[in-house]
Amino acid sequence: MKWWMHFRHRQKLKIIMHLFLQHFKAVGLINLVTAIKLTYFLIEIGRVHKARDTETTKDNAIQYWTELLKTKPPQYPYLG
Repeated sequence: MKWWMHFRHRQKLKIIMHLFLQHFKAVGLINLVTAIKLTYFLIEIGRVHKARDTETTKDNAIQYWTELLKTKPPQYPYLG
């Protein structure tokens, strides 16, 4: 829950780094661009969810899972 502590203290760069490293660990070096995309989609999901924009949240979630499942990772990212 380290990302939550960073979120509560509004440390956005640390949140982004934490999420990126979790995705990078799951998809590997070969899929570096994918890890960046996954981090971006997850940040966008949180941002538009806060604005109560459910349609955009849904679209970003679909893009996130589509991109993640294309890589067929041996394990899914642990975001906690």
